[in-house]
Amino acid sequence: MSLVIGIKENDRVVLASDSQVTIGGVKKTSLLRDNYKIWHPGNHKEVLIGSVGTVRQMNVVRYMDDIIEELKILKNEVNMSYVVNKVVKKMLSTLKDNNIISSKDNVLAMDNSYLLAVRDKLFQIFSDGAVIEIDEYTAIGSGSNEALATLNTSREMNVIEKIRIAMDATVMNDVYVNYPIIISDTKRDDFTVITQSEHKKRK
Repeated sequence: MSLVIGIKENDRVVLASDSQVTIGGVKKTSLLRDNYKIWHPGNHKEVLIGSVGTVRQMNVVRYMDDIIEELKILKNEVNMSYVVNKVVKKMLSTLKDNNIISSKDNVLAMDNSYLLAVRDKLFQIFSDGAVIEIDEYTAIGSGSNEALATLNTSREMNVIEKIRIAMDATVMNDVYVNYPIIISDTKRDDFTVITQSEHKKRK
């Protein structure tokens, strides 16, 4: 499992994730960009996606062609209706085509949950395909309760400090989450990487 945090701030959305991958009883971390749990699909800096769950489903969704139509991004027309009727439908269809999605009573269910940020909007996509728009912040995955609890009490801090505190609380209580922290937002196409040793130096 993983942890992905999403925070709306003014006219952007910041996403952050941990870097641990757990395979059986083995923990692995990677700083290769292709292994990040957050990414800008199609190199659109205005769009960020974060995923928690299985690596295989994350791989497939990460490399989907045009998960969001470029014209919709340019015209700032990605809204709740579009995410529900177009984005989720395409995700489910692509996962079905790759034979990596379960079906019960003809209802498709993903293993993963996602955060989708487009400009200043943040959407949470649940494993059953349900969508809610987030008005301030959220966290998904392992340790999300710890992260949300700290986000509730750190509203006055800057966004990086909020993320660090939330990640620290989760790492202390959840064996499936660990440093480094990967951070980006919908105003840039690069990523900030914070290691645990760097974090300790700042305290």
